[in-house]
Amino acid sequence: MSAEQTGLDQVLADQTAESILQQAADLFARLQELPDEQRIDTINALKLLLRPHSPMRDQPVDCVLWVPAEQVRGNDYNPNSVAPPEMELLKLSIESDGFTQPIVTWRQDPDQERYEVVDGFHRHLIGRSEGLAAALHGRLPVTVIRPDRSDRSDRQASTIRHNRARGEHSVEPMSEMVKDLHLRGKSDEWIGRELGMDPDEVLRLRQVSSLAAFYSAEEFSAGWEPDAFTGTDRTDPLPPRSPSRPENSETIGRLTAYLVELPDEPPAYTIALDGQFLPGAYADRAAVLVAYGVFLGGEKHFPLDDLKVHSADTREAGRPTTVADVENHARSKGLSVPGLADLPGDFADEDARLVAYGILLGGGTPDLADLPAPITLAAIETAA
Repeated sequence: MSAEQTGLDQVLADQTAESILQQAADLFARLQELPDEQRIDTINALKLLLRPHSPMRDQPVDCVLWVPAEQVRGNDYNPNSVAPPEMELLKLSIESDGFTQPIVTWRQDPDQERYEVVDGFHRHLIGRSEGLAAALHGRLPVTVIRPDRSDRSDRQASTIRHNRARGEHSVEPMSEMVKDLHLRGKSDEWIGRELGMDPDEVLRLRQVSSLAAFYSAEEFSAGWEPDAFTGTDRTDPLPPRSPSRPENSETIGRLTAYLVELPDEPPAYTIALDGQFLPGAYADRAAVLVAYGVFLGGEKHFPLDDLKVHSADTREAGRPTTVADVENHARSKGLSVPGLADLPGDFADEDARLVAYGILLGGGTPDLADLPAPITLAAIETAA
C-alpha cells in the first residue's frame, strides 16, 4: 500500500470518528430528559450495545454496569475475612475516593438478572450500607467474568487469585510513606485515620525509618556499633550515617526485627510479624525472641502490651523491655517458671530455645514436649 493511500485512509478514518462522536454527543444530550433511574438503565444498555464493537470486549473491565444492589449477592465459599478496623477503612476509602474498583461477579441467571460476587464481597457490603446506598442510587458497579469461567471450581479459583494477588504492604515502604506524610505536615492523628492505623502502629513505622528527617539538625556520632544480630563486636569505627533506611534488620522465621537508634535514646528493637507490627520495644535480640515466643504461645497470661516497662523513676519508665522484665512479669502473674539456663529440652539452636522460653513464660501453647528433637524454630512456628 502506498504512502498516499495510507494517508487517505487515515483522513477518512478521522472523519468517520469525528462524525460518530458528533452524532453520539447529540444523541447522549437527550439522556438528560430521562429520570435518574431510567437514565442509569439506558446507559447500561448502551454499554452492552457498544461492547461487541470494542477491540477490548474480552476484558471484563471493558463493561462496568451499575446494577440494583438487591440483584448482587455474596458467594458461600470465600475464605477471606476483614477485621472491623479494615472494614471502617474500606468504608472511608469508598466515601472519600468513590468506587475505584468494580465488584467482580458471575451472572447466575441472565433472565433473572442475578449476580454472584467473585471478588469484592466487602465492597458489596459497604456499598449497601446506609448513606452510601442513597448516594449510589441503590446500585453497585459490577463486571462479569468471562462466560467460560462460570463453573463453580473456576469461580473459587478466581476468588482466591484475587485475594492473594493483592499482596501485603511491606514495612519499609510503609515507613517511608509515613515519614513523607509527616514531612508534608500531616499529624499522626491524620495519618492514623486516613491510613487505618492505630497510634502505636504510626509510631513504629516512624521508628523503622529512624526518623532521620526529624533529627536532621542533630549530629550523629561516629561511635562504634555492633554488627546487627551477629553477636560479634566490631573493632573498626563506622562513619556517620543517616539511618533513613532500616539497614539493621533481620528476618527470624516469620518475624522481622528492626534495630532503631535515635539520638538521646537507648537502642531498641521493634518487631513485625508477616508485615504487621507487634507491640513493644525490646532491649536486645534475646528479648525480641522471648517476646516472639510469648506471642506465638497465644499471650495466655499477658499480652505483649503488658511488657512495657513502667516505673516511678522517669528515667526507667518506657525503656526497652528485657528478658528479665518478661520473667518478672510472668512471676507477678503467679507463674513458677525456670530460668533460661534451666529450660529443659533439646533445641536445634539458641533462637529456638529463646522462643520456647517465651512460650513457657507466657503460659501458652504448644506443648513443646510433643515436638521431635532437636526442636527447631520452624517446628515451633508450625505447631503454634
